[in-house]
Amino acid sequence: MSEYPEHEKLKSLMPQRNTVQEFLDWLEDGDKGTGHPDLEDKSIELAYDCDDWGELRAIHWTKADIIGKFLGIDPVKLEVEKRQMLDEIRGENK
Repeated sequence: MSEYPEHEKLKSLMPQRNTVQEFLDWLEDGDKGTGHPDLEDKSIELAYDCDDWGELRAIHWTKADIIGKFLGIDPVKLEVEKRQMLDEIRGENK
């Protein structure tokens, strides 16, 4: 098993990640600068069924959030691995 499993997972899914990123960029920019208005602040407002009464609640996700959720990447684990990498690099440079 890799020392950095979330990073390995992300690396193995780069073609899918790039496709989703290109699609979200296209939504943001549009064909000729006519991007989707919900993406102008770099987040997308989504709605989903969130309670037993069937009421919808707005949630906001960044493009990185959407890509991570789609690919099954845990952002907390990814951040922990990044910090671990940085700590190892800093230790080597002492």
